[in-house]
Amino acid sequence: LRNEAKILIFSKLAGPTFLGLFNKAESLSRLPNQLLMSPTMDPLFRGMSKVQDDPDQVKYLYLRAITLLTAYTVPVYVMLWWIAEPFIAVVYGPKWVAAGEPMSILAIAGIFLNVVFPTGVLLAARNRLGLEMAAQGLNLLVVAAAAAIGLRWGLVGAAWGIVASQATLALHLGLTVPRVLPVRGSDFVRALAPGLTLGALMLAVLAAVHASLVHSGLTARLPYLLVMSLFG
Repeated sequence: LRNEAKILIFSKLAGPTFLGLFNKAESLSRLPNQLLMSPTMDPLFRGMSKVQDDPDQVKYLYLRAITLLTAYTVPVYVMLWWIAEPFIAVVYGPKWVAAGEPMSILAIAGIFLNVVFPTGVLLAARNRLGLEMAAQGLNLLVVAAAAAIGLRWGLVGAAWGIVASQATLALHLGLTVPRVLPVRGSDFVRALAPGLTLGALMLAVLAAVHASLVHSGLTARLPYLLVMSLFG
């Protein structure tokens, strides 16, 4: 319901063209999630289930999963944020260019999935699915409101609305973890720090490369995409 609510709202209030562009932007921005994050959740669930009577081991697996997922996915999300528009233009053609900016924005939302997914696995392994259902149910309302309000500013506003809803869900789920495990805010900071540091380095490098390309006048989409991807 939470995933489909925004689709229903966009299709009814903005029409099929808007929905097609938004879906293209969202599906491409979720590539790191689909390739790197989703396949790890079943092994993580099995691991947590096997040691569910040892809270320290469960805590280690949970925080370690966040660290590794963040380290692997955040730099990719940063890359997508930079190259979204030229990537779509080169690969899918001019008619899809309007999906570029919302794709960049939605890549930000993917960063919050590094907390959402492992926390969902944790709650399942600890037999506390009721806590996740409550969070998802509340977030359904947030998603619907964010989608409807964001439409006032077109595709960009809709994308920022979804980012806000993902951030809200990650925060809500993060706040439920201490009810299941002795995890503090400082533990989350330490778990996220390596991946966010890598992301910051990627951002700095690509910003420098982008500035160099603009200064040299090399802004055609295909060369820009190739050079940025190489340095990334």
